[in-house]
Amino acid sequence: MLTTCPNLFESLLDLHPRALHTPKENFLTESFAYFLRTDTNVLNAWVSMLLGKKVDVAAWEITTRGAERDVDAGTSIYPDLLIGGQLADGEKIVIYCEHKWDSHCDEAQLTKYQKVADTNNARLVFVGANYKQRADAVKCFQGSSSKCFLWEDAFQVLDSIPDKSAILEEFLTFMKSHGLSPGKPLTVERMKAFLETSDFVTSLLNLANKLLSNYSWDAIPDRFFETNDVHDGYGRVVIRFGTKAWKPAVAIGFLYDEKNYGVTLVDRNKGIDLLLRIEADPKSTKSIQPVLDVLAENRKHLKAARILLKGERGNKDNWSILSVQDCLADVIVNAKSEADQLAAIHQKLTTWLDVLFKDGTLETTFGKSTLNSGLK
Repeated sequence: MLTTCPNLFESLLDLHPRALHTPKENFLTESFAYFLRTDTNVLNAWVSMLLGKKVDVAAWEITTRGAERDVDAGTSIYPDLLIGGQLADGEKIVIYCEHKWDSHCDEAQLTKYQKVADTNNARLVFVGANYKQRADAVKCFQGSSSKCFLWEDAFQVLDSIPDKSAILEEFLTFMKSHGLSPGKPLTVERMKAFLETSDFVTSLLNLANKLLSNYSWDAIPDRFFETNDVHDGYGRVVIRFGTKAWKPAVAIGFLYDEKNYGVTLVDRNKGIDLLLRIEADPKSTKSIQPVLDVLAENRKHLKAARILLKGERGNKDNWSILSVQDCLADVIVNAKSEADQLAAIHQKLTTWLDVLFKDGTLETTFGKSTLNSGLK
């Protein structure tokens, strides 16, 4: 039977930060464990996902932050969640679960947990918030039977349960508001509608944060990581990669409002644009003709609907050294899911970045100009 009289609020009251875990991760784990303890449908659905087969609960115990013996160091370790019990057909199951939200995947930690799981003839499952965490865990688990999931997968399992309780509905709303659920794919209709309304920016921020967290941006030179954030402003949602004093910066993301930005959308009938911009304070761009010459050469190899250099007709913003735009609908035309759309967007942006930076010519030219912040 399920754990007797579980109390969500007593569980949450006991939370505290510990090594490699944040209060947010502990909160998420305890909340999830509460539903596993109190709702047989949730437990059945989640264990079925973990085992890859439909199961029926017979007797189960759900434990969080329970101590296990580190077989090498002889000290205690604390996997986030232990699911143990017996299936209706008599099969005994033990599953150790490691959860991540806003901290990195730790290889040494997972290696310890894998040894504990192997020693106890148990399974090990990793659940992360983003693709990078999951990819790192997959690398750690190579050659083992351990499995890796996203919190998006957990959301879909919970959301598929019929006749959900009011508190489970609240938890799903919480997961959705914190980016722990699958996003809706963008459509031309939604993008066109946004140009006349203002309820679309949240979707763009969600996409930008996933692009920043889940994908590699190694194509951008290291010095541009002095400033690294997702920013909504001036009619755009972008990931900003900036050098000290903004000399210069790279902005990649979405242009959704032409007002006060200095360029127009490629095709308003299709909605918003995918954008890459190299920008700098105009005070630092008074003598950068060699840079513009290199960018003019690069432009021949950039495949985009619109490419404008500083001072050219159509580029009215003095901060903009280079503006590259494509209609977002054209970039994601063959993508059916949010994950497919993110992959298509990343591929397009990376292709542009490789043209600009891969051979090192642009950075060398920046180094001889006033836009040399962080270069030796």
